[in-house]
This record gives sequence, structure tokens and C-alpha cells, in this order.
Amino acid sequence: MIQTIAPPNRWRSANVRQERSGWRDLWLSDRHRIWGYDCPADDIDFIEYADGNPRAVVQYKHERAAKIPHLNVRQTWPIQLHVMVRLCERARLPAFICRYAADGSWWDAAPLNDLSRRWLPKRRRMTERQWVELLYRMRGYTTRLAWERNRMQWDTHDRLVPPIEETTA
Repeated sequence: MIQTIAPPNRWRSANVRQERSGWRDLWLSDRHRIWGYDCPADDIDFIEYADGNPRAVVQYKHERAAKIPHLNVRQTWPIQLHVMVRLCERARLPAFICRYAADGSWWDAAPLNDLSRRWLPKRRRMTERQWVELLYRMRGYTTRLAWERNRMQWDTHDRLVPPIEETTA
């Protein structure tokens, strides 16, 4: 069993943002912070891919996450978003940011570079099904076949219905 030990408070820099979510490995997250202000890093939420090839990078934000006030004004973006977009541009990948409702009822996606605007010309609030259809199109898949192959079903609000587990009697 791996024991996680939090670094002493004296190691924490006031200039380094502290872990907020607890979703990452806290030991590594805390460890990286004690390396100091001049060693910044950020995680990438999702690299969307197909057949082993990257198709897009999406920074997902829960509806309760802090909002970027003027998403259409690049100068107002946090540095982490600039870094992600630069990475995507060098890799020739679409970059998106997508806020989502806790219940999956809406997905507010915005393109962040020219490559993403080919798929989504401007910011758009969608149903879950519309968002998933876009993800499948970027992979070059037809959604009808994907729904059938993965036995996906949608409710009247276009939210994915979890599959019913088959049991053997």
C-alpha cells in the first residue's frame, strides 16, 4: 500500500495555487507544488482519439466551476488555456472548452482555435446527444452505427440512458 504524506506547510508557496478538487493523486499534486512557482503544470482533461490517433483536446468544466468571463476575448483567458491551445496548434488538433450541467442536461461547447471552428463555428449549448454526435463526427464515425454498436439509448431530453446490465438466470 502506498502511503501519501502531505508536505509540511512551510513548503507551500503562497504564489502556487493549491489543489482544489481532490480528483488527482494528491501526493503528486502537492509534490509538484512544492517544486515551486517556476515549475508550473496543468492537467489536460480529455484527449479525444480514434484508432490510436488524437482527434481533439477538450477542457471540461463542471457548471459550478469558475467561469471565464469573456471566452471570445483571448487576452482574458487563464494561462493554462493559452498553453493548451498552443499545444493543440502545434499538434494540429482542435481545442475546445465545454461546460456541462451536473445532470447532463446541457453541454456548452466553445471552439478555441481555427481547427475547432471547422467542427463548431461558434460557442453553442447542446444536448448531450448533440455533443456526443460531434465527438463521433470528429472521429469519422457515423452516429447511427455507433448508437447501435454500443447499444446507446437516449431519453426524451437527449441524455444518455445507462445500459441495462444483462443477467444470466
